[in-house]
Amino acid sequence: LYMAKADTANALKVIEAGRALHPNNLNLIYDELNVYLARGQASKQISKIESAIAQEPKNKTLHFVAGVAYASNKQFDKA
Repeated sequence: LYMAKADTANALKVIEAGRALHPNNLNLIYDELNVYLARGQASKQISKIESAIAQEPKNKTLHFVAGVAYASNKQFDKA
C-alpha cells in the first residue's frame, strides 16, 4: 500500500518490522530491495542479502537478488 503511494519511508518501516519477525522471508527481502532500489540505495541491502545467502547458500533466488543489488550498485564483478 505504501509503495503504491510511493511512500518508501513508511513502506520500509513495515518491511523492517516484518523482517525482524521473519528475517529470511524472501518476499520481505524482495520488497526491501525494491524500496532501496527505488531510493537508489541498493548498497544498503547487499549486506542483508549476503547474510541470507550465508544461511541458505543453495537458494538460487537469493543469488539472483544479490546480483540485482550488485548491478544496481555498479559492482558488476560480483553481479
